[in-house]
Amino acid sequence: MQHISQNDQGSRVIITTRKENVASLADAKYHIKLYALSEEASWDLFCKKAFCTIPENRCPESLIGWAKKIVEKCQGLPLAIVVTGSLLACRDKKEQEWKWFYNQLSWELSNNPQIKDVLNLSIKDLLPHLRSCFLYCGLFPEDADISSNRICRLWIAEGFVEEKGKDLTMEEVAQGYIKELVYRSLIQVVEINIYGKIKKFRMHDLLREICIATSKEERFSVVWDNPHLTLRFSEETRRISVQKGSEDIQPSSGSSTFRTYLLFDNNMSYSCIHDALKTFRLLRVLSLRSSKMKEVPEVIFELFNLHYLDLSCTEVSEISKSLGNLHSLQTLDLGFTGVKKLPDELSKLKKLRHLYVVRVLDYTLETFDVLAGVYVPISICNLKDLQNLRCIEATRDLIVNLQKLKLLRVLHLWKVQQCFIPELCASVATLPNLTYLALSAINDGEVLNLNCLKPPSDLEKLRLIGKLEKGILEVIRSLQKLRDIALCWSGFKEDPLGSLAHMSYLVSLYLVRAYDGELLTFCQGYFPNLKQLFLRDLMQLVQIDIESGTMINLCHLQLSGLQSLQCVPEGLSFLSSLQRITVQHMPEVFVEKLMGDEGRLIQHVPNITYLF
Repeated sequence: MQHISQNDQGSRVIITTRKENVASLADAKYHIKLYALSEEASWDLFCKKAFCTIPENRCPESLIGWAKKIVEKCQGLPLAIVVTGSLLACRDKKEQEWKWFYNQLSWELSNNPQIKDVLNLSIKDLLPHLRSCFLYCGLFPEDADISSNRICRLWIAEGFVEEKGKDLTMEEVAQGYIKELVYRSLIQVVEINIYGKIKKFRMHDLLREICIATSKEERFSVVWDNPHLTLRFSEETRRISVQKGSEDIQPSSGSSTFRTYLLFDNNMSYSCIHDALKTFRLLRVLSLRSSKMKEVPEVIFELFNLHYLDLSCTEVSEISKSLGNLHSLQTLDLGFTGVKKLPDELSKLKKLRHLYVVRVLDYTLETFDVLAGVYVPISICNLKDLQNLRCIEATRDLIVNLQKLKLLRVLHLWKVQQCFIPELCASVATLPNLTYLALSAINDGEVLNLNCLKPPSDLEKLRLIGKLEKGILEVIRSLQKLRDIALCWSGFKEDPLGSLAHMSYLVSLYLVRAYDGELLTFCQGYFPNLKQLFLRDLMQLVQIDIESGTMINLCHLQLSGLQSLQCVPEGLSFLSSLQRITVQHMPEVFVEKLMGDEGRLIQHVPNITYLF
C-alpha cells in the first residue's frame, strides 16, 4: 500500500478485478497481483477467524488435525478461509463436529451466498462459447491437472471453438480460450512448458463445485462421483463424467440424449461400459482412457456422430474395419495400447485431424526400441485435414504420399531406412506448416544420411533417433527457429556442441547416446537461451568442461547414466540461473562427491533430485 501512503493527492482510488485485461488499463507500476496465501498465512488467517474468542487465537490440540485439513481444502483463497473460519467460530469446538463440517465443506462453501455472489459474477460475465468451455472443465476430477492440448481437442469436438480465418487453427484459437480463463482467474496454471505455453491447469475446488452445480442446473452436464448414490439427470442433459461409477449402472431412457461420455473410473468393467454405450447413440465425445478394455466394443463403431475417440492406455490390441463408419471423427487417440496396425478403412475418416498411435516396447528406456510406431494404410495421405500424425511406421509409398498433407504440423515416423531418405527429404520440404518432426531409424545399426533434409524454416522441434552422418549438424544449424532438439543414438565421434551452440531460439537440448567421445566443452557464449539440458547414457564421457558465461539461462540440468563420469564439473558453479538438477543412475563415486565436499558447486540450486 506504499503508493497510497506516499501519494500527496487528496483522494485515493483502489480498483480490484479478477480480469488481467482490466488491470492492464492502469499504470503498470501500481499493479499489485494477488496470489494464493501460503500455508502459514492461510493458517494464521483461519485461526484469527475460527478461534477469535480463544487467547492468542490458539487452535485446541484436539482440533488441529481437522483444522489443517479444512484450511488445506480452501487452497489459499482468502475469501474461502474467512468464510470457513467465521462459520466454525460459532460451532462447538468438538472433534466430531469439525469432522462432520469437513465432510460437507465443499457444499458449505459453494452454497455460501457471499462466495457464490462473487464467483457467479465472474461466470455470468463470460461469452457463451467461453462459458461452455469453462463449464466443461468441471467434468474433470477434483484436483486434476488438465492437459491444455487434450481439452482443446475436446472443446473443438464439442463445437465450442469458433473459427477465426485461415491464419489461426482451431487448436490455436482454443489455446487462446485457456489464456482468457486464466486472465479472468477462473483456472489456475499448474505447468508452463519451456516455450511459455500453458501445459497444464486446474480448477480451484470452490469454482469446480459451483461449476458442477451450474452445469447440472442448466442441464449442461452431470458428474457421477459417488457409486453409492443413484445417478439422476434430466432427459435434456448432454454430458456425463463418470469418476466413481457403479457396476450396476442401469442406463435410463434419458441417456440416449447424451453427447459426451468421459470415463475417469478405471475400475469399471468391460461389460458395464458396453451396456452403457448401447444407449449412447448420439455421442460426439467418448473417452475411455485407462479403462480395463482389452477389445473395442463393436457398438462404438456405430456412433456415427462421434468426433472424439480416446482409447489410450487400454489393453486394446486390434481395431475393427468398422472404424470406417466414424465419418465425423476428428481425434483418434490409441496411444500406449497394443494396436500394431490400422485397417484400410481409416482412409474413410475424411475429417480426421489428430492421430496418436505410439506404442511402448521398453519401459526401462535402456534399449534402442523404446517406442514403436503403428502401420497405417497409404490412403491415410488422402485425409487432407490431418495435423498430427504420430507415431507411424515408414514405408516408401507412404513417405512419397506425405506431401499431400499440407496442413500437417506434427510428423513422427518410425522404422526409417536409408533407402527412403531421398523421398523423405522431398516430401518434408513440401509441408509448409510442419513444426515438429521426429524420425527413428529401423534399428541401431542403420545409418541415416539426412544431409539433404530441408524442413520448413519454421520447424520448432526435431527428434532424430539412430546413427547419423556428421553433416546433419550443419542441417540442424540452418534451422534457426528450432527450439527443441533431441539427438538419440547418433554415434557422433566429435563434440557436437559447437555446431549447435549459437542457435538463439534453442531452449531444450536432449542428448541420449548421441556422442561417443570423452569430453564435452560448453564454451563462453554457448547456448544463450537454453533452459533445459539432458545428458543421458553418453557411455564414454569422462569430462564435462563448463566455462563462465555459458548457458546463462539454464534452469534444469539432468545428468543420467554417464557411467564413465567420475569428476563433478567445476563449472557447475557458473550456472547461476539453475533451478533444478536431476542426478539419475550416475556412478557412485560421482554421487558421493556431489553430496559431499563438491556440493558447494551447486549450493545455489534450490531443487536437487537424486534417483538411484
